[in-house]
Amino acid sequence: MNIEDFKNDVSSLDPVEVVRKDIIFGRPHAVDVDKYYLLRRDVSKEYKIHPSEVLLVGSGMLGFSIVPHKRYRAFCDESDLDIVILAPSLFDCMWNAVNSYLRQGGIWPREYRDDFSKYLLRGWIRPDKFPPEATFPLKHKWFEFFATLSRSGDYGPYKIAAGIYRSWSFLEDYQTVCIERCKQELEVSSENDSN
Repeated sequence: MNIEDFKNDVSSLDPVEVVRKDIIFGRPHAVDVDKYYLLRRDVSKEYKIHPSEVLLVGSGMLGFSIVPHKRYRAFCDESDLDIVILAPSLFDCMWNAVNSYLRQGGIWPREYRDDFSKYLLRGWIRPDKFPPEATFPLKHKWFEFFATLSRSGDYGPYKIAAGIYRSWSFLEDYQTVCIERCKQELEVSSENDSN
């Protein structure tokens, strides 16, 4: 997808429609469709979920970033492949593991615990906010799996990272915020151009 086509979608479509059309059902930029399937298959096998529950998002999908501090920066060899997993069963399993860790007196720096909670309230789990690897083996296992995928080079020279969403609605809500900000910027830019 090119930036102008994306901006046209942002200007003319409802933000949720842009998320669905360009991010969820779009054609991946960073990997061809065959490799995209294999990536989804590999992740789904590891976590015993359906491949349809694994999606590429971010600049790897669009070809450019839409997050505010990197808006419209092109995908490159230093970019990550950002994967989202939409699997309620895996989400609940990870949440239960964190809860069990806390009940058993596990130590977790407050800043990470607070960040974990903030994202959890938005319906997703960021494994980089898990308790420390030394005391929470699930974190080590998670990152080792994605590091192994990255090192394989099967999907390009990119680091592969992933998060887990509880449902489609949480993913769409999160992505829609970025689209709405893009839309606001385009509207302001259009107003400035007409003045």
